[in-house]
Amino acid sequence: MEESTSSNLLTETLNLQPSFAIRQILQGTTRGKEIVQSLEEKRSIISKQRKQLVRLLVSHLLETNGETPSTDTKKALAVALVYEFPCLLDGTGSGYGAWYTTGRNHKPATGFLEERLRNARKRMRILKRPRHQEQQKEPTVPSTPEYDVPPEKLLEMVEWMKVNRYPVSQVEDYMNQTALHRGKWIRSNGSKSLPEILTEFPRLLDNPGMISQDFQQLHPEAVRELFQNWATMSDQILTYAQREGKLPLVFDDMTPDRALKVLLILLPPSVYRIGGKVHRPTIEESRKSFINIQPVGTNMVQYLQTVERTQPFPHILCLGDDMTTCQTFTIVSDNAIETDTLLGAVDLCFKAFFVFDLNYTKQCLPTWEFIQQAVYNIDGK
Repeated sequence: MEESTSSNLLTETLNLQPSFAIRQILQGTTRGKEIVQSLEEKRSIISKQRKQLVRLLVSHLLETNGETPSTDTKKALAVALVYEFPCLLDGTGSGYGAWYTTGRNHKPATGFLEERLRNARKRMRILKRPRHQEQQKEPTVPSTPEYDVPPEKLLEMVEWMKVNRYPVSQVEDYMNQTALHRGKWIRSNGSKSLPEILTEFPRLLDNPGMISQDFQQLHPEAVRELFQNWATMSDQILTYAQREGKLPLVFDDMTPDRALKVLLILLPPSVYRIGGKVHRPTIEESRKSFINIQPVGTNMVQYLQTVERTQPFPHILCLGDDMTTCQTFTIVSDNAIETDTLLGAVDLCFKAFFVFDLNYTKQCLPTWEFIQQAVYNIDGK
């Protein structure tokens, strides 16, 4: 089997262009030499060395091929790596899938090299972004055709919904007809605050499905992405977390919900500034800002009053414990919207950030950015 894999790799290595001199790339640095020595003497490397190996190779890839190397180029790098050091072959059919797997069926490419490249590109774009860009961002509502509704009728429907919650069918119809007007209003002359938006459009939170309906107007192609992709993606995340030693080997707990909770460990919070002070959130702060786990029987009125002061941003509330989830809610302002599943709560919370045009919570920014780009396939917010 190994001989067959090696033969196939040799064929791919000879056929793929460009070629990569893996050993030469690594031996250009002190740490790279240590990695080569470990691979030759021990036929293995530890996790820290593997990360350094990926950093060195992706750095070389960026220097020689720019920010967007082709699929064949990335594949050639992965093939050359495992051909040069067969001990790095993995259990996938290709033998190099853990290092790079081509995207297909509208799913993004994966693997250590791809993930590092994606993160490197993200950092480059942030560095290139003007500091004033956040204050001057343009409205993000796509140019979708408006309903053929006169402006005076739109305003009439908006005013009616400020004082009426029923009949539900009429509220849903009015909300649907005013969705694009609402999106443009929220983003006009700078984003509005959450209280301002809810004063103008109170039905967004007290009628189930309204946030998702508005999100569909903004990104119709992304509405079902989380539910369609998470089962497959969660398996990959859990496998990666186990391999990195971030997750105990508990087979009964290898669920999609567990993958959501482990994201924060795999994507630690970034340092940010509050005024002139640098703040480095703890994993616990990050976790509570994303999924706040509270015991069953938590006083919801008291909880909402507390988080209105301490967590005035959309997040998920999970009643239960780290192993068992009993109830889930999406918290927006002082409103708790109950959902059937934890996945549903994450989906609704993500869509709330877009509908209300809110910046992601700093304490868990990398997690929300990952969900946006890797799961929903939406470019930078």
